[in-house]
Amino acid sequence: PTPGTLEYRRTGSTRRYHPGYECKWATNTVVHLLENREYTGCLVNFKTEKPSYKLKHSIENPPEKQAVFENHHEPI
Repeated sequence: PTPGTLEYRRTGSTRRYHPGYECKWATNTVVHLLENREYTGCLVNFKTEKPSYKLKHSIENPPEKQAVFENHHEPI
């Protein structure tokens, strides 16, 4: 089932639910899954950091500052 179908089953919300499309995934959702390193079995640490403990916002780290562990878990 699609994420919208699961949300409908759990909460009854029709925000992302489209009857007749319970098993049809959107192309951009599939592309996001294939491009996301976590779904390929990698563990990625230090993706963001806070410039100061006083600030609430985080900034994204460049890939060279991230710690990537290949084949950490079974890919989807």
